[in-house]
Amino acid sequence: MAEFVYYPDKEFLNQLNKLADESVADKVLNAGGSILATNLKREIRARVKHGTGATENSVRTSIKKDKDGNKIIYALPTGKDKKGKRNMDKLAYIEYGVRSANRAPQPFLVKLVKDSETEIMTAMQEVLNEVTK
Repeated sequence: MAEFVYYPDKEFLNQLNKLADESVADKVLNAGGSILATNLKREIRARVKHGTGATENSVRTSIKKDKDGNKIIYALPTGKDKKGKRNMDKLAYIEYGVRSANRAPQPFLVKLVKDSETEIMTAMQEVLNEVTK
C-alpha cells in the first residue's frame, strides 16, 4: 500500500486561511463584477441610440449564493424607468427583439460574457494575489 504525506509550507497555509474568509471572496467577485458591469453598460449604450440612459445607468452588481452555497456575482439592470417600465425588460427587448414593434433581436449577452472572461479573470487573480500576500 502506498502512502502520500504532504507538509505544506507556512506561506501556503496562510494563503489558504485567508481564502476561508468570506470577505476575500467578496472582494475577488466584486473585482470581476465591476468589469462585467462596465462592459454591459458599454454594450447597452452602443445598442440604444435614442434612449435616456435609464437602463445603462441602472446596471448594478450583486453577490448571491446558489443552491449549493457557491457565491455568484450578477451584473444586470435594476429598477424601473420614469414610465414604470422595468430596465431588465428593456435589456430582454434588446437581446430578443420585439416582434410587435418590428425590432430585430440583437443578441450580445453571451458574446459579452465570453469576450470579458479573460479581463475578468485577470482582475480577479490580481485581487486574489494582493489579498493572499
